[in-house]
Amino acid sequence: MYIDNYQLSLINSPLSILMKQNRKSLQRFDLVSLASIFMLTLVISIVLVSGDRTTLRVVDFSWGEKQIGVQDRSFTLTFNRPMDRDSVEQNLQLKPFLPGKISWSGLNLSYTLTEIPIYGEVYKIKLEGARELKSQKNPHQPLTNKGKNGNLNFSSQFSTRDRAFAYIGIEGKEKGRLILYNITKKQKTILTPADLSVVNFEIYPDGDTILFSAFERGSKGQGFAQQQLYNVTTGINFEDLDNPQAVGRIKLLLDAKEYQNIQFSLSADGKTILIQRANRLNPIESGLWIIAQESEARPPECLGVALHSL
Repeated sequence: MYIDNYQLSLINSPLSILMKQNRKSLQRFDLVSLASIFMLTLVISIVLVSGDRTTLRVVDFSWGEKQIGVQDRSFTLTFNRPMDRDSVEQNLQLKPFLPGKISWSGLNLSYTLTEIPIYGEVYKIKLEGARELKSQKNPHQPLTNKGKNGNLNFSSQFSTRDRAFAYIGIEGKEKGRLILYNITKKQKTILTPADLSVVNFEIYPDGDTILFSAFERGSKGQGFAQQQLYNVTTGINFEDLDNPQAVGRIKLLLDAKEYQNIQFSLSADGKTILIQRANRLNPIESGLWIIAQESEARPPECLGVALHSL
């Protein structure tokens, strides 16, 4: 076939050469794309054939290595995959035994106590032989924290607070002073100074502070009429056992200069104090004052409210 000079010039033109190079580049790109698709398909097929190999484990235990109090009523175990709930419930162990009820929400098991735990005790929790949900492949594979095919070996522990109580001393140098006694550690701590005579007290929910009323010993027979309201730190810090707070740090909350402090009551959450007060110059002006957390004392909105309304 005869090719004239014009056709030859088109074949050898820069545009023609560029098109040939692009076709070669596209061919290489297609090969790379096909190879990538093949590898991805192969990996997906292997996963589908072999099943989910993610290690079954407990990812969170809400009471792990913690110290709990009477306000702590339940703990949770969180798994990373759906579990055969019956196998979990049958193999869950608590030593010493702590009665409770089990409930589920997705991957979370909740254990709600039906009895108050013993103070000053260490509880150990153990779970072995639990299985994943039966609807999944290989439902009898045991839950494990150690490997794909190992036996379950989940264990942890938690403890309860030390057994302790507070009282007002009645003899010798302890007379009239507020004292904390730790039964677990057999340790006695005097919290208030000798120049204060304690009349009454209430303990805050966390046990870190005690609210008390007291008067100075040199009050010349006017002691009860001169009682003031204080709080004192116990040195207990259940939230951070490694950083206990100072012991015996006293703070004056209400003095007795203008009003006589008669009785007080601390709310269950420790955030509000109600105190019955009477004006020294005008006894008719009496009633309940409120001390809310992080605020100053407020006088009553109405007068003559009886304290038994607490």
